[in-house]
Amino acid sequence: MAAANFRVVILLLIQFSYLLMSIFGVHPIATIGVLMEALPPLYEIINPISIGMVLITGALATAAVGTYGVTVYSSKY
Repeated sequence: MAAANFRVVILLLIQFSYLLMSIFGVHPIATIGVLMEALPPLYEIINPISIGMVLITGALATAAVGTYGVTVYSSKY
């Protein structure tokens, strides 16, 4: 399968899909919902633990760069 040669690229695309969708105002939980429907065919090629780690770190990255993320709330105090 062609995707087997581009594992790192696929993981980076998953990571950047969070940032791209958050620019358009989509919440990370909704992004997880969309990705969880598209990712099961990749479980045979990429270790599911690696995909899970990318899903978690991608969702957490949007909290730091979001408009009303962690930085805005922590700057109040």
